[in-house]
Amino acid sequence: MRNDKKIRKKQLVALDIGTNNIKVTIGRYSSKKVNIKKLITFETPELCISNGRIKDVHKLTELLKEEFKKHKIKNDYCVVNIKSSSIINRELTLPYNDNEKALNQIIYYEMKQFLAIKLDSYVTQYQIIEEFYEDKAKMIKVIVSAIEKDLVEDYLALVKAVGLKPYVLDVHFNTIGKVFWLYNENVEKSDKTIAVVDIGYNSTDVTIINEGQFKMSRTVESGSNLMEHVLKDEFHIDLKEIHNIALFSMKNQELEQRIQSVLDELVEEINYVIRFYISRDSKNKVDEIYFTGGIARYEDVMAYLAKTVQLKQFYFRNLSKMIQGIPEDSDFKSFITLVGAMIRR
Repeated sequence: MRNDKKIRKKQLVALDIGTNNIKVTIGRYSSKKVNIKKLITFETPELCISNGRIKDVHKLTELLKEEFKKHKIKNDYCVVNIKSSSIINRELTLPYNDNEKALNQIIYYEMKQFLAIKLDSYVTQYQIIEEFYEDKAKMIKVIVSAIEKDLVEDYLALVKAVGLKPYVLDVHFNTIGKVFWLYNENVEKSDKTIAVVDIGYNSTDVTIINEGQFKMSRTVESGSNLMEHVLKDEFHIDLKEIHNIALFSMKNQELEQRIQSVLDELVEEINYVIRFYISRDSKNKVDEIYFTGGIARYEDVMAYLAKTVQLKQFYFRNLSKMIQGIPEDSDFKSFITLVGAMIRR
């Protein structure tokens, strides 16, 4: 997908198609502020998306066309934000090289050697996350994402089919990292390290942010589907039908204990990533935790996770300094990735 500086000044449509919900944000990023014109949310048709992959392109296309017509969305450039456990993320430490073409070749070679996959079947993109010196030699640390070409092509075709112009394909951990960078630039400079836990349906991304800068991300094979299956299969509760944000307020001890047992599995995975980050350098630490994703609206569930991980929850403040047009009735946690998708650095 294209990456043209001229497009950055234009209105963008950010699209995030999850297993349960589709989120669309219309807006513009300029002068280190995100200006939101409209935020739209509607349900994903059943069996249309599985782990980020499009399974029923016809049904999805027709639904998006209908919604876009209703909201008068057409001919805009589109940023697609995806989340899938099939996306491979690797960190590489390389000698500094200011020749972009040469660096691309080095990264491609290193990834090909490092991964037991046919890299030609993947689209790779990278970002430099750190520059440092090692024995007087300048080095860089990059994070590389490898996404299967057929997955990319499916989204490219979908964007075109619904009357939009493909611009950028982004991934959740990157868009979340950009929001914290913008917050650090505009609102509050901090020396704290935050573990950002993005809980998806099939998997969870744990991203480490230090002083507003991305440091590391790992995907774990645990998501909200485990809790939702327990609620639906064992207690006949459908999360889609629950509009309050206190699952534990049902005063059902068996339900509470069962939910906690499932959440404890996720806590183990989160703690593993945090311990791994801390072990990489004696200076590393994690001060706070921030939750986003579909079940982040259940505040008591997030409170339980934070308490069990033994970290204080992070909360954004004074968001108006970096985002304009936030709908009053919306939960920022539910569209943080779309705000990040708008940010083009």
